[in-house]
Amino acid sequence: MKIAFYNIFGEMKNAEQETLLRLEHCFNKQGHDLVVFDKDGFVITEGADKGKYIEETNPDFMFTYNTLDLAVITYPDIFSMFFHWSPLGFVANFQTLLEIKAFNSYDTFGCTYEQDVFNRICNITTYDIPFIGSSVPLDFSLSARKQTDRKLFYVGINFERSNAEKMRYGKLLQNLDKSKQIEIYGPREVYGIKNLWAGFDCYKGEIPFDGKSIIEKINQAGCCLAINSPMHNDANGVSNRTYEAAAAGALIISDDNKFVRDYFGDSVFYIDNNLPEEEASQKILDILNWSNEHPDEAYEMAKRSNEIFKKKLALDNMVKDTIDAIKKNKTAICDAKKQNKVIDVICFAYSQNDYDKVCAQIARQYYKNINMIVISNQDLKIHKNDTFVKTDLEFKGRAFLQAIPLLKGEFFMFIDADSVMHQRHIYKNADILQNFDTLFAYSGCYLKKDKGYITLNSHPILRDEFLSFSLSYGIDWHKKDEQFFLIETMFSRSCALFKKEILNIIDKDEISHISDSVHFYLACCSIIKASKLGRFSYACTTGYVASSVQDVAETVFAKSRKHWNSNCRSAKTCIKEMNEVFFKYTFETTPNFICLRSEKGEALSFKDYLSIFNNDSLLSTPITGSKWMTKLLKKAYRCDIKRMPRFIYEQFSAYCKIKKLFRKIFRK
Repeated sequence: MKIAFYNIFGEMKNAEQETLLRLEHCFNKQGHDLVVFDKDGFVITEGADKGKYIEETNPDFMFTYNTLDLAVITYPDIFSMFFHWSPLGFVANFQTLLEIKAFNSYDTFGCTYEQDVFNRICNITTYDIPFIGSSVPLDFSLSARKQTDRKLFYVGINFERSNAEKMRYGKLLQNLDKSKQIEIYGPREVYGIKNLWAGFDCYKGEIPFDGKSIIEKINQAGCCLAINSPMHNDANGVSNRTYEAAAAGALIISDDNKFVRDYFGDSVFYIDNNLPEEEASQKILDILNWSNEHPDEAYEMAKRSNEIFKKKLALDNMVKDTIDAIKKNKTAICDAKKQNKVIDVICFAYSQNDYDKVCAQIARQYYKNINMIVISNQDLKIHKNDTFVKTDLEFKGRAFLQAIPLLKGEFFMFIDADSVMHQRHIYKNADILQNFDTLFAYSGCYLKKDKGYITLNSHPILRDEFLSFSLSYGIDWHKKDEQFFLIETMFSRSCALFKKEILNIIDKDEISHISDSVHFYLACCSIIKASKLGRFSYACTTGYVASSVQDVAETVFAKSRKHWNSNCRSAKTCIKEMNEVFFKYTFETTPNFICLRSEKGEALSFKDYLSIFNNDSLLSTPITGSKWMTKLLKKAYRCDIKRMPRFIYEQFSAYCKIKKLFRKIFRK
């Protein structure tokens, strides 16, 4: 198999890079090829594929591990797996939910621990991937030795110091350093911060990140201090060090960790996690002294933990079992017999070429149990299992009404020739609709260039964003047109999957007047009539072929709105049509709401937002640029709050309503 690794760390020297070398060793030994690609999607490993975009190399699957970008990015269109080795506790509390949801970007993942979090809290479907940890290949291991001169081995990046934070286990390591019985290793510099181990007399320098040298150093020292972070202990997981210590045949001193106890039992010494660091350091020294005074007993303990590693925790078998499971998962995910719900795909095609493009997109989908309904104003040659409706496409709402009696399943979606969909797109949205009480699910949106992607929408679309153009509030039509286009682009025609029950709340007369944005109409009906906002998939799996948003405007939307131009209709007419059709219901949006996104769909920072407020040309009334709101925003910015929380929208909306009410009272 060809296996691709998404390298999110660049050239940073850390445990993740060393684990990659060990994985590569196992892959090669088992006859697989590994290619590594960077954050832009280009292969960086030497060989025939170097410099190619990763999708061009046709890997069987890709994987990454241990962290996620906070902004949801577009992963290449390859079967993907995430190795969950870094506990969720490492993520700040306010980011944790986003981090967990972002796992939905992947097809499957291997968990050393915390799998219940995904199943129970996030309703993300997990698959039968066997246990795989950040371990060591069997042929890197060394045998335990009898020693009377054991020293403590410790290695760490000391990452907290690079962030000017309090050093983890600082007092404990300082006390051990004073004893002169510890050997401390780690990089001298991380992210440009130098002398991370300054002040430690027992610091011995760096160990080559080659996967093997650290095993030799631990074996020479004879006793490894394999203490984990509090986050690892809370998650019942371990860092690389436990595997490395066992592989090195060293006597292991660990914190009281469930994972270690379950696997190693009494072959390891344990330190109470609640012990003060001064007392813990003395206990560690007592264990070290005991091991040198009782070399036979210490040797037997080290030998047992070494044998447990070789039988149960060597990386070789983990890799083999994982690759076998991935093959089975890919087959199971694409097995139409196991996909018990029919999904109707409504295809709008202006030509035979349009239909053929759509068929190519659908054929690639993991989800196979699909009923295709083709709507066109031309005679087309279609597949025998597809259903054809010939009708005028000027008002797609009317065409959709003709397709409704042909729906066979519980879910349906729209697609046209301009849509680009990842293989996982339908399957991900279907998974959401089966697990949540919502009327529609939708993905993030991207622009696909010749090579790579531009992430266009990485955040859920707010209620106000869906409805913001419904009333003018003094903002000119040009501004409304830009806003309407931005939301229509981010909420692309193929991005959403709807439950059939949404048809109970539509008005057939209304929808018959919709020229193009049927999917947008249905989403707004859900929001307005059923008070149900759609659920964002946290995966960017659909979009357009383009290099910029302007390209989309000139190709995708110009094509679909061609009949408007011939009839001298404009975007103003489109917005008027949308307002007249379904924005006649009683609901409110924030007055003068301005979409707080960049053209890539990313939420603006407070700094960007303040520049909007200080630009009088963008504001039609003094309400939006009020001193109250400006003061609130500046205060939040000073407090280093980078993004716009929902409560500010709510407070500002309430403020505007109250001010509007007072104006009415005083006018009377």
